[in-house]
Amino acid sequence: MMLRVLLFTLTLFTAVAQAASPVVLQRPISLDTGSGELFGSLLLPQSDKPVPVVLIIAGSGPTDRNGNSADGARNDSLKRLAWVLARHGIASVRYDKRGVAASLAATPDERNLTLDAYVADAVAWGKQLKADTRMGPLIVLGHSEGALVAALAAPQLDPAASFPSPAVRARSTRSFASSWPITCPLPCCCAAIRSSITSRQARWTRMCRARWKVFSDPVYSRT
Repeated sequence: MMLRVLLFTLTLFTAVAQAASPVVLQRPISLDTGSGELFGSLLLPQSDKPVPVVLIIAGSGPTDRNGNSADGARNDSLKRLAWVLARHGIASVRYDKRGVAASLAATPDERNLTLDAYVADAVAWGKQLKADTRMGPLIVLGHSEGALVAALAAPQLDPAASFPSPAVRARSTRSFASSWPITCPLPCCCAAIRSSITSRQARWTRMCRARWKVFSDPVYSRT
């Protein structure tokens, strides 16, 4: 008898929890950049009004939209993040960078990949999302190298943003963090954002490009 009561209670709690979570639309999404087509995944919580949307940018190397690497590292970190956001009523788009996974054909030779191209792609994705009437405020979020790309793309999506910010608006990191519904699981990105608040945009840009140049140097790659 007690077992039946326990099973009934668990079933009831599960039903309530599922009812509290928004229905999430999961769809493939693509972007024609003019120099190749990029592919990604859209998670859109059902809502009668526009919902915030996060553009998730993966880190360096052959890291795909889900946070997995062709080198063997597989943890689905960005995919998990997207679903956590969706359960909090926040839409997201995560995409395969040019030259990676489904977007391989956009730039098949990695020697032709540049930081400027990654930034231009992020800006194009952002503009596409800003034009979507289902979407509300745009948030640009990157991990590792993706944080550098996000930092450079954010001001181009909103000229009012004095410094790179995941909110793509002129808001302080502290203000944004206080309104964020979950704890950010990507401290590397947050650290990059916080450091940008204390430096001028020009200095940040020079640092990003210098770091990219070092990592792309064939001599560095062989060591």
